[in-house]
Amino acid sequence: MLQQNFRSRNFIISLIFILFMCACSNGDDEVVIQETPQPAEDTTTTTVLSQPAEDTTTTTVLSQPVEEECIPIDNSSISLGTTKDIQTFLYNNGFNPGEIDGYLGSATMDAIKQFQANVGLEADGDVGPNTLQAMRLWTGCEDITIQTTTTTVAQSTTSTTTTSTTTTLAL
Repeated sequence: MLQQNFRSRNFIISLIFILFMCACSNGDDEVVIQETPQPAEDTTTTTVLSQPAEDTTTTTVLSQPVEEECIPIDNSSISLGTTKDIQTFLYNNGFNPGEIDGYLGSATMDAIKQFQANVGLEADGDVGPNTLQAMRLWTGCEDITIQTTTTTVAQSTTSTTTTSTTTTLAL
């Protein structure tokens, strides 16, 4: 019964509140919709490339000075069976393989490709029979042409716009 009285009281109080609100209104109220910006709901991201990528090729020719006479090296019987042997050959003949450590890293691959391009072979970095033969025929008196290609990547600019709208109804 106590619970029933409590429900009846809540009902009566709610009814009085509704009647009070209706009595205060003269019926000519207008509904106002107000939009206010709120942060962080909708996000738009735009990326703009400022300039296209471009390649630059630099060619350097290393040759023996005219006043010095080159003494040819006989490479016909050198050992070229290990990566360390290949690195030593490249280093001794003006091609920079990086550290002579026996590992086939990027500097060694670049030196192999430079040697191959210099002797007219396909510059694929693979030390196959044609490359080994060219290494054994190399005297050290040849001009060395080293080509370097640099790729410039365009910078990008990213802008983020964040907007949100909250709608409030006022009576």
